[in-house]
Amino acid sequence: MQRRHEVEEWLSPLNFFETQSDKLSRRLGGTGRWLLKSSEYQYWSNGRSSKNLWSPGIPGAGKTMLAAIVVDDIQQRFAKSESVGVACMYCDYKDQVAQTTKNLLASLWLQLAASNRDLSYEVEDLYNKYKSQGPRSRPSLDEISRILQTEVERYEKVYFIIDALDECPAENRTTLLRHISALPPTVSLMVTSRLLNSVPRQFQGAIKLEIEADVEDIKNYVKERINSVERLSSWVDNNPSLEEDIVTTVTKNAEKM
Repeated sequence: MQRRHEVEEWLSPLNFFETQSDKLSRRLGGTGRWLLKSSEYQYWSNGRSSKNLWSPGIPGAGKTMLAAIVVDDIQQRFAKSESVGVACMYCDYKDQVAQTTKNLLASLWLQLAASNRDLSYEVEDLYNKYKSQGPRSRPSLDEISRILQTEVERYEKVYFIIDALDECPAENRTTLLRHISALPPTVSLMVTSRLLNSVPRQFQGAIKLEIEADVEDIKNYVKERINSVERLSSWVDNNPSLEEDIVTTVTKNAEKM
């Protein structure tokens, strides 16, 4: 296990397992049901479509939470299937030093390989090759892309969910998508992003599902916040109609965005 940990850290310092767990822990019950029930999502996630799913939205629309919900939905749906792989990526402009194209692609490999007891001989060979060259030596982008492809081929179906692609620098974004698009057609990709002019060109022909603030999600969030803030909850206890007034006002303002 120690060697495996060394190899994984050598390939990529990014740990999206923890990121996914942290995002999902903040989910309120029922949030995101509208997306999971949408015809666009159902068509993309049923495993029979080779089209990508692009979900743009304005800042604050809840794209990251919905990405986490999608990851969880796919994981739960295929929890008993060893032939389906799921991996996610949360892009963050504040972490551009660590989120290089190499590290991002390697993180996808790491997540897919997590279910395997042993490292593949391709990865072992790659590690041994560079280990002798010094602790800072790293494989090339093409080499990382090849081990990712090999890992993808071990599955009948693979889902990649990438959140906030727009926060990845344009040059890195183009390279990242080029390598992912070169993977076998068994890969289904979902991407969330802001509505930037440069992103739609990269998803021509993709299924488009625009993310907007959902009324029920907003209501649930506001009610949860009221209950979690002691001063607010005490005011509501003394004036029961106040909660409905707050929820209505916030919801109406959100719909104007």
